Amino acid sequence: MMVIIVGDNRVEYCTLTRKQEGLHFFKTRNQLYKVFPDGLKRTRIFDYDGLEIKNEEVIIFRENDTHPYDECDIDYSMDRLLGDVDRHKMMRANGWTKGNGKIWFSNTATNLASAIFKKVGWPGVIVGLVVLYAFVAPMLGLA
Repeated sequence: MMVIIVGDNRVEYCTLTRKQEGLHFFKTRNQLYKVFPDGLKRTRIFDYDGLEIKNEEVIIFRENDTHPYDECDIDYSMDRLLGDVDRHKMMRANGWTKGNGKIWFSNTATNLASAIFKKVGWPGVIVGLVVLYAFVAPMLGLA
């Protein structure tokens, strides 16, 4: 797999390693490119004598652009791109997680309560109890 980035005065050929082939985004020079398997095209590379050297799966982008030259009927809109980035952050261990790699919003009540307490602290708990008392006290006839 190869990502070709075409600039104004240069062309950058980036060959993906085995580790990068499974990822859906490719980062180079602090620019993120969406590289889904559906968007790749088979390209045949020839030498000057007309002999085929190799064929490669390629996607070609303009430098600092969010969509490739040939979109292959894939939606490259900004809403879709940002949604894909957020979904990948949630799936990976370095996204919205604690240090141990678990997602911080958990299904169990104890983990959720401890996560909320870490976010709001004692002042948030006191304010929450006062607001709860203000709503519940008139219903019970305490105030």
